[in-house]
Amino acid sequence: MTARVMGNGKILLKFTSSKILSLSNVLYAPFFRRNLVSGILLNKARLKTVVGDDKVVISHNGVFVGKRYLNVSLFVLNHAFKTLNVNVSTVACTDESVDLWYGGLGHVNFASIKRLKHIKLISIVNVDNFTKCSVCVEAKYAKKPFKLVTSRQTTLLELVHLDLADFKNTTSKGRKRYYITFLDDFSRYTKVYLFRSKNEAEKMFVIYKAEIEN
Repeated sequence: MTARVMGNGKILLKFTSSKILSLSNVLYAPFFRRNLVSGILLNKARLKTVVGDDKVVISHNGVFVGKRYLNVSLFVLNHAFKTLNVNVSTVACTDESVDLWYGGLGHVNFASIKRLKHIKLISIVNVDNFTKCSVCVEAKYAKKPFKLVTSRQTTLLELVHLDLADFKNTTSKGRKRYYITFLDDFSRYTKVYLFRSKNEAEKMFVIYKAEIEN
């Protein structure tokens, strides 16, 4: 089966999450009966597609983009949001949501983002559809100061402080998500261990105890 290609350009797709997916270098074939999106090309554009239970789930850098369900033999996406600009060709394929621009512009306020859209410097379909930024919430959260330390232990390992935490939404090069620290109150000597699962914390303590005893 063949179909004549009249041009190529860019279309925007809106998903169930209200995020907008920009597909570039799309072929315009007006005599073709269906609009087709290649899963392999989505993968090359760093979009993850997971197929199962008669549905496909699409994400970008761990962020949910949208999902669609199987219809006969194809997964049917929402209709294009914007008509194809024939003969306008680019090579990018990105999720042009307001949240993505917000992070890319260094967490600038949304009034500035709206102004950039107004003067047509950025292409966002809906500037009001944004989510609360957890990073900004944590950065602006004020904690009470710790009490001043008036005395320290006088012997090694008489008191050891332990702290267990995670790396939020990031991982280390070894795919580790959690870390645990052991801090000796007298010498201030600190040991840090990284691990993948939270239930490995007890194992890290056993390793620390053996190293200290040696």
